[in-house]
Amino acid sequence: MKNSKKFSITTESREIYVVHNMKDAPPCLRCEECDDTSEFLTLDEAVFVTGISTMDIVSKVGSGQLHSVDATSGHLLICRRSLQEECLG
Repeated sequence: MKNSKKFSITTESREIYVVHNMKDAPPCLRCEECDDTSEFLTLDEAVFVTGISTMDIVSKVGSGQLHSVDATSGHLLICRRSLQEECLG
């Protein structure tokens, strides 16, 4: 019989969560499609407000049902007025 050795491998994983806290109200921007000033919400805020899934909101943005802008930070901002009209009736 051959000599066999046992090895024990231990791994450690870490997760980092980045939470952005907006101290002020959501930004008010001019919505080109509403042709008026409106509050703009992040995708997470829009999901929270409506209870609709992220994929459904992104789909509505893609189809033009919801108005949005891409922030310079890379975040998708959604027009609150179009969100209320389309999703909250």
